[in-house]
Amino acid sequence: MNRAIKSPERLTPEQRGEQLIAELDAMAATPRPDEYRILRLKAKIGGLGMVQPFSWIQWQEPYPEPQQTRMLDLETAIRHITRICRAERFFENSIVGHIRSGLLMGLCLVVREHTQRQLDLFIELVNGEFGPSTGMTFVQSTSDPRDVGR
Repeated sequence: MNRAIKSPERLTPEQRGEQLIAELDAMAATPRPDEYRILRLKAKIGGLGMVQPFSWIQWQEPYPEPQQTRMLDLETAIRHITRICRAERFFENSIVGHIRSGLLMGLCLVVREHTQRQLDLFIELVNGEFGPSTGMTFVQSTSDPRDVGR
């Protein structure tokens, strides 16, 4: 009758990052991911601090080919991820092409590599490293990732 409510398991940033990679892999094989699944994916990406405020609309850097992502630095990878996630809000289903091509997976793998899979440490370090010199200040998102950069 009175059962204890089971609290959700707390995952480490490494585990959440691995879940994100697995989700991207599964979605790449899906013929047409539904809208809810895309929203959850964007929330996971934002929750890991990979969607950051910057002027993504004015940023003119072309998208790399998925094979070229390995050569990107951390800031450029984060900017591409941010642009992909933010553009989805204005151009519905644009993220699907980036998932299928492997670009989003490649960018997330670059972030994982540069941060050595410790995203919470990454957020602390980057806040001091990039800051005003590049116009980027990285913050961990606690809200809906669609609100970033409004």
